[in-house]
Amino acid sequence: MQSVLPDPLLARKAKKSHSKKPPDQTGGLISLGFPFLNEAGLIRKHNRYDYYLVTGGYYSRKIKSGRIDNFKFSFRHFGAKWRHRPFRDPFYTQLGAAYQNLQFTGTANVEANNPDTKIRVPVDAKLSITTIVTMAQIGLMWQNSRHLFWGFSVGLQVPLYSDSRLKTSVTDDPFINEIIQSVGDYQEIQRDVEKASEKAGKISLPVLQILELGYFF
Repeated sequence: MQSVLPDPLLARKAKKSHSKKPPDQTGGLISLGFPFLNEAGLIRKHNRYDYYLVTGGYYSRKIKSGRIDNFKFSFRHFGAKWRHRPFRDPFYTQLGAAYQNLQFTGTANVEANNPDTKIRVPVDAKLSITTIVTMAQIGLMWQNSRHLFWGFSVGLQVPLYSDSRLKTSVTDDPFINEIIQSVGDYQEIQRDVEKASEKAGKISLPVLQILELGYFF
């Protein structure tokens, strides 16, 4: 004769099965947005509500400029984030921090004039702006079964640390180098670059993640 479990025992067994902790998952992701134009990384899902992310990206582009030859900028970043879904719906909050480095390189032609000399010398310049930022975001994230997920988010990044460095290379000749660095065009370019970089490093920026796409293994 088949035995039947008492009702309280069945209820307790069903409750225990329902409350069983889901397994942790690890996956990869890619995303597009601003200021992180492209981003890729790893995501770790811990229980139903918490996610840990490590991400990074690199982007470079040449820019046409009338006064600067071979003008190029590049942007690289690395970050760590904690994502929390307080409910079972797609809404989540996210906190994180990131290292960012923005570089501009190019060659500007500067005219140096004095009563006896008139020369036009190319000046190679490299501007590097490094910042450490903290970020707060809210977003939506959907997951298809246990593997595929996608979503988007908006937020704000605030700089905690900023440093800018301008390096120029004119010539190894000290006489020409002194002439170039004493003329108005050179000094004007240097002031403009330093002023712009100092201002850029202290600006809080919106963070927009247009699309995030990932897969849990």
